[in-house]
Amino acid sequence: MKRLADAIAADVGAVDVYGAASLLPNDCGVSVRFAASDGRGLRRGIVAGWQATRRHLFGGSPGLLGQALWQPMAG
Repeated sequence: MKRLADAIAADVGAVDVYGAASLLPNDCGVSVRFAASDGRGLRRGIVAGWQATRRHLFGGSPGLLGQALWQPMAG
């Protein structure tokens, strides 16, 4: 779990969003917190954390269904 928390924190920090990941008691999971200046920044942080989790647990980035989440939103 420690390596998962470290991977999430590193990937979230790489997209210029404040994020922190920490272990839950008894290693039962990971808690992730985000702070961003706007909704788009928050979205980038959430997607980065999700992708880091998928890479750590399954060995690869998640497949895409429909629109890619990291593409800029229209409008």
